[in-house]
Amino acid sequence: QTLDQLQSFQVAEFQGSYAVGMLRLLMDSVASHLGDLSPSFTHKDLHDEQVIQRSNQDLTILDFENWQPDDPLIDLSYYLFHAFRLDYPTEHIQALFEGYFSQLADDNTRSILSFYTLFIAARAVKFFAERNRKYLPLTLINFAKVTAALRREQPWKL
Repeated sequence: QTLDQLQSFQVAEFQGSYAVGMLRLLMDSVASHLGDLSPSFTHKDLHDEQVIQRSNQDLTILDFENWQPDDPLIDLSYYLFHAFRLDYPTEHIQALFEGYFSQLADDNTRSILSFYTLFIAARAVKFFAERNRKYLPLTLINFAKVTAALRREQPWKL
């Protein structure tokens, strides 16, 4: 949308909500530029505490400060990272993979997912080694948990 259109748009068109109106203009603008493309955005820190299930069974995802267009396998990798380091029950991991099984059936996809998960764990070690060494011993334990789970191919053998 042009600046003139944005400055002159009427809030009343959007049920009185300026924010909703601006979001609709943004969505229309993005949709017109994307055409038939299907963008894929990642959360970049997906884990159980970032997802809330409401009473009507709808899901709400929280904390989008790091979101960006990227490979959706990265979000699965963040989930795995947190699942391994926090010892999530096997049923949680299994439920996640049942929803994605058709996409994770081939070895190439599994290798990419393992790489991302290992990279996330290594990045955590680097972060705490440089910025907060007090948590480095725990981070190294978590790194060991992640590498052990990936060596056992735990995600694929549920």
